[in-house]
Amino acid sequence: MSREQQGFSEWQGKLAQQWGLRDKVGSEQFARLTEGRHPRTQEQMVRHQPAKTYETSSAEK
Repeated sequence: MSREQQGFSEWQGKLAQQWGLRDKVGSEQFARLTEGRHPRTQEQMVRHQPAKTYETSSAEK
């Protein structure tokens, strides 16, 4: 899909209003949000946890 064909997104809702987010969602703002950071201040909002591996106590065949 080309850039011309991509959709357009905008910030909405009370939290967006509280954070001062208006109009179009910028790609950098969206990337920060998906990384658990505040879209404007870049403050880390979500603590990432390392992946866990689970093993069973019995041998599986």
